[in-house]
Amino acid sequence: MLQHFHALILLACLVLSQDLTLAQEEGEQKPLKVLTKSAPPFVFDDEILRGFSVELWKAIETRLDLTSDYEVAETVPEMLSLVEDGEHDVGIGAISVLPSRYDQVEFSHPIFNSGLQLMVVANSQDAGLNRDAGWRTLAKVINWKMIRIVLVVLALLLAASHLIWLCERKINRDEFPDGYRRGLIEAIWWSLATLISGGCENKAPVGIAGRLIAILWMLAGIGIIAVITAVLTSSLTVSSLNAEISGLTELRAEQVGVISGTAGEKALQKMGYRTRGYRNLDEAAAALAEGQVRGVVHDSPLLKFYAQNNATTSLAVVGPLFAPDDYAFIFPRQSNLRVDVNKTIIELMRSGRLEEIKETWFGIDLGTN
Repeated sequence: MLQHFHALILLACLVLSQDLTLAQEEGEQKPLKVLTKSAPPFVFDDEILRGFSVELWKAIETRLDLTSDYEVAETVPEMLSLVEDGEHDVGIGAISVLPSRYDQVEFSHPIFNSGLQLMVVANSQDAGLNRDAGWRTLAKVINWKMIRIVLVVLALLLAASHLIWLCERKINRDEFPDGYRRGLIEAIWWSLATLISGGCENKAPVGIAGRLIAILWMLAGIGIIAVITAVLTSSLTVSSLNAEISGLTELRAEQVGVISGTAGEKALQKMGYRTRGYRNLDEAAAALAEGQVRGVVHDSPLLKFYAQNNATTSLAVVGPLFAPDDYAFIFPRQSNLRVDVNKTIIELMRSGRLEEIKETWFGIDLGTN
């Protein structure tokens, strides 16, 4: 009987211990699985995760009494896929709200107004920054218009040389020999010197016909030099202006760098531009500096931050903001967490805390509003 009593006491202790354990587990909330991606200044993947989106999420954590475990993805498509599959509770970073993504995930209330812009090399004529800039300038100077002018000048030069030789070869054999080959070489020299400098010091026609031809050739030379100078000046001016790209429309015939799988890639392809995809902004900027692409299109705040903090290449963000969109956090479909997060985001907006976080990481210069 005593043995049965001891057994009952032991069983009761085990049941009580199990109930206490379950109650403790219910009281301790399981940390959320948060997925993010490096996108300065929204997310810095350094020794400690930091940035606008990270600080905002921590503020939400504090208000909702949550804890989080963080993981870092390589690309935005990877983030969308992992959150869609329910492997993570939320995705934070610089994630654009796109209609095509609503089939995969649900979005929070917008946390930042964004859009696309163009980043170019600030001085594309610098050979150290763009190895192709010199060739592009040369190609614009040596165009079909210039080639046609040169061919016409050569034809006139040969015609004037033949005429002066024919008129002078009998009466001025010392300066214009009677032999065709030698005489024509000397006549070409005279014609070229007269065209460039207005006269030839060691040669001069002595006959009336020869002098009339010389007068006509000198007058023609003034016009020829003026036309060549005007065409060269125009070509160099256009080349100089085109070297400093001021907007996306100037790259209609060029290849534009984008980050694969982003809103920028989809927007440019829809607009008919030729794109070249890169894994991240570092790779795209390196390609831009090497002249592989003429510009990089990406989210405006990310480009501005990169251009201002890049020490290796002089970069500039140019042109107006286009394809405006918003950034938001992402959740698996039918997520219960999204409602509480949305309420908290609105509370942070109304209290001014969201604006304080924004000013901490962006200041005034990087804002897109």
